[in-house]
Amino acid sequence: MTNDNDICPWIISDRLPYPVGGIIPIIGRLFYENSLESSSALQLHPFGSSILFLQGLTNGTFKLGIFDFLLNINWIYSNQLSTQLPILSDILFDNHTTSFFLASGSKIYRLSFAGDCASHMSCDECLSSSNNLFCGWCSTTERCTVSNDCPGKSWRQESNQCIHIINVQPMNASIDQSQWINLTLSKLPQLEHNEIYQCIFTDKIISASTQAIKLDYNRLSCPTPSNHFRKENIYIQMGNESKVRLSIVKWPSNTTIATISEFIFYDCSSYSSCELCRSQIGCQWCSDRCSSICTEKTIKQCPSFDLIDTSSIFIESGKSIDISLKFYNTIKSSLECRLNETILGFVDKNNICHISNIPELINENDQTVYLS
Repeated sequence: MTNDNDICPWIISDRLPYPVGGIIPIIGRLFYENSLESSSALQLHPFGSSILFLQGLTNGTFKLGIFDFLLNINWIYSNQLSTQLPILSDILFDNHTTSFFLASGSKIYRLSFAGDCASHMSCDECLSSSNNLFCGWCSTTERCTVSNDCPGKSWRQESNQCIHIINVQPMNASIDQSQWINLTLSKLPQLEHNEIYQCIFTDKIISASTQAIKLDYNRLSCPTPSNHFRKENIYIQMGNESKVRLSIVKWPSNTTIATISEFIFYDCSSYSSCELCRSQIGCQWCSDRCSSICTEKTIKQCPSFDLIDTSSIFIESGKSIDISLKFYNTIKSSLECRLNETILGFVDKNNICHISNIPELINENDQTVYLS
């Protein structure tokens, strides 16, 4: 015989807390809902200080989340299996290799997260990765690994154990000269026998190393790669920069100490005008060209000019024209003058711009021309 007072009325919405029928009253509530999903498997697994929430869907999708104590799920991974059939309820988790074994249809799958750890070269990168909670820093081998690949009790996941690069001066350098860089680290590990510190500059294509010298207990200094290497391997479009990763390593063990993701190389010689050159920090206009090195004792201002006759100048198609100019900070080489960058002339020793033949102006917008 049942007590009608203990049975939940069917009209109560399942999206609100309500008492569940039975002898002992409990409170039930909707925990998670996605109208586009249909579950075929659910499991919880402890992992370190976290609780893993595993969900298998009827369409063959495996989802992995972290279950927090506020009764929420933080989904961190989703994978669609090739069968597209329901994932069976028995999901096995191997804590030593951080692998999941799933069955769907006639197939068994193994999903491993161990390989991703090896791609993180420094402790910072290893423990700041938001995509893989299975990675940790092994202080014995100084590598990013899963717990089973680290001997003893030297595997940690606390980011405060990492060595950080606190400061880099300067944060950029020109490719037309080698430049010393000073780096300050949170701490500097001791070298073993015959080891040295190195700075390694890498991007998707190149890798170059230079030997670093120790300045004091937590500071190093190293030069940027040689001029030949930079010119041959670092391609920089005009006005652009090349971003590389800068790592501090112990060599020959090739143990990464710390890394910064962006160190910038720029090319002063790519700037063709004084104004563009002076706009780039570290570049100087010197001897009629842009460079990071200038041997002149006095660095001049950029050349400029004014019209002697500041009134409007009327230009007639098919005719020649002479325009008198006044120059400031004149450079030594010969000069040419241009109207709208397409009509060419030359500047004589009396600072007069001669243009011998003005073409017919067809476009209405060409009625006003610009002199450079």
